[in-house]
Amino acid sequence: MVMAIFSSIVCCTSRQIKNFSDILLQAQFSDGIPVIDVESAIAQAKNVYKLSDIAERIEYIPLEFKPECAIGGVAQVYFAQDDIFILAMGGTNNFLRFDKNGKFLNVIGSRGRGPGEYIDALFFTVDTAKRQVYLNANWIPSIIVYDYEGRYLRTIIKDYSFTYEIFYLPESNELAHINSPFSQADRTQPTPFFLSVTDIDNNRVFQNKFLLPSLLSSDQKVVGGYSSLLGGNQLFLSEEMNDTIFVYSHGLFNPYLILNYGKYKLTLNAKILAYNRVAGATDRYIIMTHIVLETPQFLFLLFVQENGKRYLLRFDKHNQEYATFIVEEKREIITLIELFYNDIDGGFPIIWRSMPRYNKLVRIVDAYDMKEILTSEYFSNSEAKDPQAKERLKNLVDSLDDEDNPVIMKVILK
Repeated sequence: MVMAIFSSIVCCTSRQIKNFSDILLQAQFSDGIPVIDVESAIAQAKNVYKLSDIAERIEYIPLEFKPECAIGGVAQVYFAQDDIFILAMGGTNNFLRFDKNGKFLNVIGSRGRGPGEYIDALFFTVDTAKRQVYLNANWIPSIIVYDYEGRYLRTIIKDYSFTYEIFYLPESNELAHINSPFSQADRTQPTPFFLSVTDIDNNRVFQNKFLLPSLLSSDQKVVGGYSSLLGGNQLFLSEEMNDTIFVYSHGLFNPYLILNYGKYKLTLNAKILAYNRVAGATDRYIIMTHIVLETPQFLFLLFVQENGKRYLLRFDKHNQEYATFIVEEKREIITLIELFYNDIDGGFPIIWRSMPRYNKLVRIVDAYDMKEILTSEYFSNSEAKDPQAKERLKNLVDSLDDEDNPVIMKVILK
């Protein structure tokens, strides 16, 4: 998805170094929209993509551990100038605020059924100008608004009981909701995604019912997937049964990029067979395209096949060229999809799902995992263009206790 970066994590310029060993393909055009030949791109995929190609350094932020801010898993992290917001999974207090160095500041809101409380939440967004956070309360039609100090301000009533994600668009002062009238557990209907945009007072600005429902009849019972990314005031969206990546900005919803999948295009029949658990039904198809990162020059897409093959496509927005890279699976504790090999300090790679879907290169790493995996043997076999950075990472690992809170791995792009 996405575009102009909106956080200190990805403050970057268009300064990029093109690797001329890459096999570059030129995009064609349809009605002025760039078209990528996915079949040709996959046929010429090579190497893995190295982090040093787009990043200049890595910073590590250990999150302070106290009983009131103990973190199990992390659903979402957001950097807002001098503040870090963590929506945690597990623990008593789920929504936490730290300073930029990882010092715990305060809890935001609380779990419960009273005014300003939530039972479950998976996504939030931040208005840095007003110093407010918008928490998407799942299973009830509400977005709960707090200030940075965690005080309840108001509740915005949504149109739908289940909203997948919300995004704040700062230039237009809008909230974008990706909605569905069904819960994720309801597989009796195709999932009709809605992009709804309101102002912060919940006045309707834009609504579009897209994209999958038009392709399926009500008796085919297929649940689709989507991918989203926000940067600046642009929201990018793609859906698994559609060839087009769309962009919303300032009241307009337009095609941005067309993907010509060729023999890899997922057919409706294969999707239905896969839904009915027929083995091998979708093995050779691209079952999902994820928009994973945007820099001022590049847009990165991840192509996922059911047979386990994955490819990272880098689209050059300036030159309308693209190159494709093989994505490997690495076994640390679980199988991880390695998007960007970390050749900067030789530590953990950037992996699929390590970025919370909005053009930041961030990975959350458990302190236990760092000590268990980043051993002397690991470092002796890893590549590092910055030996001093590797040494600093070793010292950080030695300083951690197994029970410490996670560490944020923040990548500074060029």
